[in-house]
Amino acid sequence: MSAAEILVVQLAGARRKGAGFADAWPDALAAALASVRDARECREWTTVLAEMVETWRAAFERRPAARRERALRAVADDPDREPLDDADGEPCGRRCEHCDAAIPDDRDPRTIYCSDRCRKNAHYARTHMVAA
Repeated sequence: MSAAEILVVQLAGARRKGAGFADAWPDALAAALASVRDARECREWTTVLAEMVETWRAAFERRPAARRERALRAVADDPDREPLDDADGEPCGRRCEHCDAAIPDDRDPRTIYCSDRCRKNAHYARTHMVAA
């Protein structure tokens, strides 16, 4: 399960037990982050989940989704959009703009090619396409 899925399970369990959001959030967040093994990914989850705490609170308290949240759902449910998961149900991650291979996690976050060879091949293809 992803950190978000664990957070949902933890918060739902706390709500069933009658806990308030302020009491449930710290333990649920800790459990969710404990499931993430990679330090960089854990930092990313920490940032994302902290920025969304009010959205989580609204869901916990069963308040209706805000307009912007409904808009995101409309985009996510659009059948013309490309799925975020690959065929195995695993997150795609970043994809190379030249060959569509996965970009390794250890490459710079600004990187758009999977390797230096692919970057050079993309440059070659662009320069020769313009010349043709």
